[in-house]
Amino acid sequence: TFTLSGGSSMTRYENGELDSTSVSIIDIDRVLDPTNPLNKELKVVPQFSISYIGLNTKKPPFDDVKVRQAFNMAIDKKTLAEVVLKKMSQPAKGILPPGFPGYNANLKGLDYDPKKALDLIKASKYGDPTKLPEITLYISGGGGTAGPVITAIVEMFKQAFGVEVA
Repeated sequence: TFTLSGGSSMTRYENGELDSTSVSIIDIDRVLDPTNPLNKELKVVPQFSISYIGLNTKKPPFDDVKVRQAFNMAIDKKTLAEVVLKKMSQPAKGILPPGFPGYNANLKGLDYDPKKALDLIKASKYGDPTKLPEITLYISGGGGTAGPVITAIVEMFKQAFGVEVA
């Protein structure tokens, strides 16, 4: 039986109403605590899941490959995974997660390098971050509010380029 109702699934699990549930970022610290009885029940398994930011390559400024590369390199994926997501995720190098058919463990991806990111913006057709057009980020799900990952990424863009993302 799959129950698709509201409320905290962790609370329902603790009350014996569910046989299993995922652990959210809100509950992970207490579940990882070895003194918590839930810790002995925790099973860590890979998930075939990935989050990404899609860029419209037909609209400025993402019509320039250097700008797309720069914005990728301005995101500190390691800090996102370790700090913001509390080590519940690992940085992606590509679009497929580990264990998924077609996953390439040798794929390098783009490293976090805010200096090189700024140099790429300067080498782009825009020449300078102040000349970039307005950037609007649309968020699906989550009631239209930016969660901690999006908030952190927007701040990384601001620190790297001085740009505001609407």
